[in-house]
Amino acid sequence: MPDATFLNFVNVKKRFGDKKVLDGVDLQVQPGERFGIIGLSGAGKTTLLNILIGFLQPDSGKVFFKFTNVSKNQSSVKSRFGFATQEGSFYENLTVRENLLYFGQLYGLSKKNAAKRADELLKFMELDYAAKNKAKDLSKGMKRRLDITCSMLHKPEILILDEPTEDLDPHLRNEILLLIKKINETGTTVVITSHLLADMELICTRLAILHEGKILVSGTPDELRQLYTKSEEIMLETAPADYKRMITYLKNPKFKVKNITKKANSLTIFTESSKLTLRGLLSFIDSEGMALLNLELNRPTLQEIFKALTIKGIHLDESKIVDKAPQELSRWVKLKDYLRQVKVAIFKSAIFGPAKKEDDGFFDSDLMKKKEIEMMKDEMKEEGPKKKGLFGDE
Repeated sequence: MPDATFLNFVNVKKRFGDKKVLDGVDLQVQPGERFGIIGLSGAGKTTLLNILIGFLQPDSGKVFFKFTNVSKNQSSVKSRFGFATQEGSFYENLTVRENLLYFGQLYGLSKKNAAKRADELLKFMELDYAAKNKAKDLSKGMKRRLDITCSMLHKPEILILDEPTEDLDPHLRNEILLLIKKINETGTTVVITSHLLADMELICTRLAILHEGKILVSGTPDELRQLYTKSEEIMLETAPADYKRMITYLKNPKFKVKNITKKANSLTIFTESSKLTLRGLLSFIDSEGMALLNLELNRPTLQEIFKALTIKGIHLDESKIVDKAPQELSRWVKLKDYLRQVKVAIFKSAIFGPAKKEDDGFFDSDLMKKKEIEMMKDEMKEEGPKKKGLFGDE
């Protein structure tokens, strides 16, 4: 579990009239993180940020920065936090450089220091060629870049970004994400809110899901995938693409296949035990004399996890991540390594013809059966007694 010495939200609550916007938010952010808060529109993301920077006061609960109560030390917030809003805060009729000079002096810098810092940021943020352009004449992506720059004049320890990639096309979104990573690499902690989960999955080192005013869970993208999804996805393509007998074969309960979908010439298999399913598939393909053209192993996306959690409103103990994540990560690495070996065998088969039994055993039916038994034993040891699944499945 992360400690609470850097940035800590403690049981933060906020209402607007009869509407409960934040309902006991507990959250910790560590120095140097790119921390993402994801949630649907109206989940309370912007309200949480406004409390963090002191624009709003919580009805109850506290926010601490290095053990200092944020709401009672506004000067500390102003000097250590930078905030770029979703709407933008620069002045349209000022040039890019004039905006930076103005915000530098707002943050308490002298004219000389504001000018020096502005020139540094113009180069760092790749705005120097547009320094004399009025803000209103900038493209949408450049305006977003300028807005972030205006929040960095005073070298904040924490940069807070509210929906930084909203309303941008994929190319501009990618540019902003790379920029955020570049800023973070200078030592600045970054806190980001967004409902664009693909962006957050790419950029954030740790994430929290905010839903109906509560934090459902937090962790790294990999930890969330490992903890909250049982199924993995195997996609394969064979020649001939006749999958009827293969589908019947995979219905054997020992493979723990949950669903199979056929699209064009490929087959996608959702399984709770990719190890057993892969072994069984390769054994079947060998025995049927089929050619394996492609094989991929994937995990469910953050979008799928978010949808599952928010629909069910599940609130789980974050400490489970610590116990399970290393074991799951090790298992995933082994699976990926196995898949890599399989692909090498496919390549060899395509170039040199079918593999012989003494070569590597990947297409040896007898050996595959022995390995299946070994894998099933391993699987039973790892699972232990059957428990109720996260989403109610056994």
